[in-house]
Amino acid sequence: MIGNILKRTFATKQPVQIQTLQTYFTNSKILDFRSFPHSNNKIVLFCSHASNTLPLGYSWSENDKKNFSEKHWAWDLGALDASIYLASGLKCTLVHTLYSRLLIDPNRNIAAEDLINKEGDNIEIELNKDLTKEEKSYRIFNYHKPYYDAIHEISEKIDPDIVIGIHSFTPNREGEVRKLEVGVEYTNSYDLAKFLCDGMLEKKYDTQLNEPYRGDLGNALQQALLEKSEKTRHGAVFEFRNDILLDRSRAPRLKQDAYEVIQNACDNVQKNFKL
Repeated sequence: MIGNILKRTFATKQPVQIQTLQTYFTNSKILDFRSFPHSNNKIVLFCSHASNTLPLGYSWSENDKKNFSEKHWAWDLGALDASIYLASGLKCTLVHTLYSRLLIDPNRNIAAEDLINKEGDNIEIELNKDLTKEEKSYRIFNYHKPYYDAIHEISEKIDPDIVIGIHSFTPNREGEVRKLEVGVEYTNSYDLAKFLCDGMLEKKYDTQLNEPYRGDLGNALQQALLEKSEKTRHGAVFEFRNDILLDRSRAPRLKQDAYEVIQNACDNVQKNFKL
């Protein structure tokens, strides 16, 4: 794709303009691993639940420490490490949050009922007890919005062809044991999702489409796909079971396998859709 851009640019004798990204936002961050020219410059990764950190002014109660702060309720364990590995290998861009999703979930629409969870596993989340309208508005403006400002920055300056969310899920959810190892979620980008799913199946992982969640639940991916652009963007979400990501003997292979699968899937999508 970059080669085609260079050819068109040479023909019209117009210089290639690479816009420098603003990489630091309030409570979100962009990591730019792009190398020019490179076919993966138009790929962007997202890690919406990257941290279990609470910003200055907030703290975990003893109840929340015991039940939530180090568990999947507070963040996607292992997801940021996997995202950095993938983005640095692919030479693409990654955007991620800097706070716990229990403060406010950046992967939800601000009208969603679970934007700020009040309980998990039928246990009250004291961080969000007696939440006022003013506090909710404060969190939306100072934590939720900056993540979408970063997404808008990427949308405007990179105008990506392919966007991929990176998440992790727990092997045991409210008593339900999950044998699934990798999920690939999507809404409209079936071809990309199928390439990703088939690739992980070939690598011998138990992988399914739109599991363990529906593809339309991820607001960050939907926003990136729908941001103003003259072209159709392709997007999917990778869900890795977090016990594998945290296993020192299994995680390196999973991350390398995912890297190879993403690269092959993006090559196929770019070729088939002439991106």
